[in-house]
Amino acid sequence: MQNQDPTQDNKNYKWRFFYYNLNDERVFVPKKIASLGITLNFAKKESYFFLVGAALFFGFVQFLILHKR
Repeated sequence: MQNQDPTQDNKNYKWRFFYYNLNDERVFVPKKIASLGITLNFAKKESYFFLVGAALFFGFVQFLILHKR
């Protein structure tokens, strides 16, 4: 049996879009097509912290731009 990257297994995706694998320790994983970049492993709580942090950061930047004097 070949040792295949878990990101290539369709069983590790929820709704064919969200990568979810409790056995994969990585938070950032390559997409199925590696040239398209990376995605998050939503089985890890750190991925949710990253999403919230990114939303807060971009929300703050938007606030600064809109309230510029």
